[in-house]
Amino acid sequence: MDVADFVRGLRSIKFWAGDPSLEVLYRRTGVATSTLSDALNPQRRRLPSLELVRSLVRACGANAVQAAQWERAWRSARARDSHLAAAGPLATSRLLPLAEDWTPRQLPPDISGFTGRADALVALSGIRRDAPATVITGTAGVGKTALAVHWAHQLLSFQA
Repeated sequence: MDVADFVRGLRSIKFWAGDPSLEVLYRRTGVATSTLSDALNPQRRRLPSLELVRSLVRACGANAVQAAQWERAWRSARARDSHLAAAGPLATSRLLPLAEDWTPRQLPPDISGFTGRADALVALSGIRRDAPATVITGTAGVGKTALAVHWAHQLLSFQA
């Protein structure tokens, strides 16, 4: 794995996390947007710092296992880049999580004190998991967003 492959992987997780803007990533990481842009630049010649990679993958919703995979991949690419690796090719074919393995985890916090709407939650729970989208309709101010966020958190707790 070379620097370009590693950066392509970083760009891929950013995409699968909903393609947050650099400004959103800045708010999540505290890392300047120019630094984030440089880290995601496919033309860069050196790896971004390990701390930057850790911050970026966490901001994109990496769980502990995925974050550890990214750290191992960074260390492997760094060793190769620095010519510190032993002779022979590095076995890095499955160090990075594949995009299809990536589950974005960027929900807002669950609604505290969510009550009622049991009938709506039952109806939402009956929707097929392979449905491409679910639409919740209603008049302004009736709690559509609160319902959607609460339901999404329930789905994640069942999948965890």
